[in-house]
Amino acid sequence: MTSEAIAQQPHQEFMHRESDGCSCAICGTTARPLAFHVLQQSYSRDNAEPKGFMVLSMSVDAVHGVFPVCDRCAPACSTCGRPLASERVLEFATALGANLGDGACQQHAQLGDRLKAAFKRTFKLGRFKNA
Repeated sequence: MTSEAIAQQPHQEFMHRESDGCSCAICGTTARPLAFHVLQQSYSRDNAEPKGFMVLSMSVDAVHGVFPVCDRCAPACSTCGRPLASERVLEFATALGANLGDGACQQHAQLGDRLKAAFKRTFKLGRFKNA
């Protein structure tokens, strides 16, 4: 494997891909490609995991995992192809207390998403309702 191929491997891991048996944590679809590193969370082993949560690892006291999201809920960035943390994804993350993962494109801000967030913040809608 060349050094360029090794460098591209993590990038490919973040892209949307087909996955049998998994569904989007937000809309529930099973027919679309999913991204697995957009939203992540850790829970105590004693707590019940929320719907759509996919366990990646366990330790003595915690469960670590992700919420898979489809290419409709987190569309691909037109510049790099990584999933975007759309307003829908951010609202879902806020509701569950999840964190943005390394797989979300945060370098190539989309003007439409910024305007939508500014509108919602101004009128205290969506994830800004309680702010």
